[in-house]
Amino acid sequence: MDRTAIRVGDEVDSTIKEGIRNSMSAIIILSQNYAYSTWCLDELVLILERKKNSRYFIIPIFYEVEIRDIKHQLGNYGLALEKHRARHNDKVEKWKEALAEVGNILGQHVKGLQSTFIQNIVKLFREKLAAKFPECRLPTLEGPGSQGSSSSSMLRPKPSNYKVILYTISVNNGLGANGLVKKLLMSGNVIFEERNCSTESEYMRELEELVGNE
Repeated sequence: MDRTAIRVGDEVDSTIKEGIRNSMSAIIILSQNYAYSTWCLDELVLILERKKNSRYFIIPIFYEVEIRDIKHQLGNYGLALEKHRARHNDKVEKWKEALAEVGNILGQHVKGLQSTFIQNIVKLFREKLAAKFPECRLPTLEGPGSQGSSSSSMLRPKPSNYKVILYTISVNNGLGANGLVKKLLMSGNVIFEERNCSTESEYMRELEELVGNE
């Protein structure tokens, strides 16, 4: 979340639109509360439009959610869309189509140890990226325990020049969806700062200014 270049509003900011249009791939984490965010839904529509490019690929990750709920807008997904009808009735049908489409894409369910799952997803993602875009030369570094064996070296990205601000309301020591997001950021070598709104009221006020009281 860029506090200077991105201004909060009902529409997805042009900066995010440009980022999606210039991207080569997308990882979408679909959780129980995903559909309650109109930004997430708008971004999903843009991502699926971008997918019309033959080389663009998407990896959906289903986190504690059933695919049928996404495809058929059941449970929280149905409740969220009904809630949005009051203010965004003109978009609801498009959002439903997007959810049905992403539900048909072969994705990954979070199972077992999250740390192992993250490692497997990062490996899968980088393999797909290399296969789809062979002109990309990804940096290679030997991971822990692989010294002296070039065949077992792990691909790791260079550190990002951007810092992500991660707002959480978690009090469960990094478990759950927040923990999954943090592990994804760390696996991608992304610099981020966590601001826990449950322990610092200042962060909650800051978050309200960014996204509104809702």
